Amino acid sequence: MRKNSLTYQTILNLYLGMDNHSRSIRSLHRLLHHKYKQKIESKSISIPHLNTMWNWANKNNWKQLAQNQQLEIDRKVNQRIVNKQITSEEKFQSIMQDLQEVSYLTLKKIVATLKQNLLKPIETASELKALCNSVTDVLKQFSVLSGGVSSRSESISHNLTNEKQIREQILKLISSLATEDGISIKELDKSNKDKLN
Repeated sequence: MRKNSLTYQTILNLYLGMDNHSRSIRSLHRLLHHKYKQKIESKSISIPHLNTMWNWANKNNWKQLAQNQQLEIDRKVNQRIVNKQITSEEKFQSIMQDLQEVSYLTLKKIVATLKQNLLKPIETASELKALCNSVTDVLKQFSVLSGGVSSRSESISHNLTNEKQIREQILKLISSLATEDGISIKELDKSNKDKLN
């Protein structure tokens, strides 16, 4: 063996470092010839013969060593993934617990303040709304993070087949918006009513 020959351990490490799907003694031998082409030509380095490498691989069971190494890598990667998921779950649970405590303490303080009559008198609707909003905002955040919803809506469907019934329902809806919700809606003129037919 020449002084600058690639050692057994160096070649084994290169073999183990190859991609699983393309790992072979022949591929490694080609890779070494390509990588060290200039040094081989200048005779500053020598590479073991292909037969020598096959003998080393068979005698020392390189295939099994590569499989064992891959199993160990997979085990470590899986362990890291599991640990990361546990850490994420713990962080989420911690946030949920903090949010629950904050919402509880907020409600408790508001109730205590109201019972002791320490708040300045609520004089406007906006002050009352701000007080209620501070509680509902915290409760909404907790609800969303725990898988609930932050708002609810309803839809009503009608199965009207008669055009006259549909027109009557639309007119009722428009008039209810005007009276119940205080929305100003101009009286439908004759041309708009005809369009509903």
